[in-house]
Amino acid sequence: MNKAEQHIDTVSYYLAQLGEECGEIQQNIGKCLRFGVYDINIKEPSGPHNLDRLRQEITDMVGVWECLCYELCEDSELVYHDIQARKVKTEKWKKYAESIGIVG
Repeated sequence: MNKAEQHIDTVSYYLAQLGEECGEIQQNIGKCLRFGVYDINIKEPSGPHNLDRLRQEITDMVGVWECLCYELCEDSELVYHDIQARKVKTEKWKKYAESIGIVG
């Protein structure tokens, strides 16, 4: 099969790229957990620390999200109110985790 026979539509392309970015976010979260958020890759000693790498991957994901939404003629705005509500839920569950001794 040649490349011309392997085409996908633009929405599928952006969805595939979004999935890839989410995988890279997962990988960076794992590095933060294993080595620490401020650890710097020994193969790139002058490079950014793990938290900066995670931030960049999240930024990349949001960029792809915006491309996908533009293609679908949808609003890509991440709503501040929704983000704040998620933060409240996250803190609620963190307090529960603390109360049962998982976080501390």
